Amino acid sequence: MELIRKKIEKITKYTDFVFTIVILTSILALIIYSVRMGIDLLMASFEPDFNNIIHNIAYIIVLLKAYKIMVFYFRYQNLSIKYLVQIAIIAPAIEVIFAINNQSLWVNILYALFSLANLLIYIIYNEELDKFDVIDKKSVDHTF
Repeated sequence: MELIRKKIEKITKYTDFVFTIVILTSILALIIYSVRMGIDLLMASFEPDFNNIIHNIAYIIVLLKAYKIMVFYFRYQNLSIKYLVQIAIIAPAIEVIFAINNQSLWVNILYALFSLANLLIYIIYNEELDKFDVIDKKSVDHTF
């Protein structure tokens, strides 16, 4: 039985390493994509479509939050509840504010309600969200 447990631990270490590489690759891909979006935004600033520029700026903010989530996961092998709530506020709000014509009225209402509900959660439980992340940071085992 001990031999089987050691084999399972060895396999788990390798799969953890593989998924760590996948997360690192995802972070690098997100950085490259964000730089590309920044360059596209710079090039689009010479055209007078200001609504699209503002939407792209807000989209870059969502990419930044996604980056923070991925880096937090890479460091601590756990998700940051605070970053997840922040992106759950920002992403649907951006769609409602800047891309209102891209989806139906009911989808916009759903996005708005979802974003507002998460905003209330963030406002009411902001300190508790920080505590969750601190607890998660302390409880992580970094052995490979």
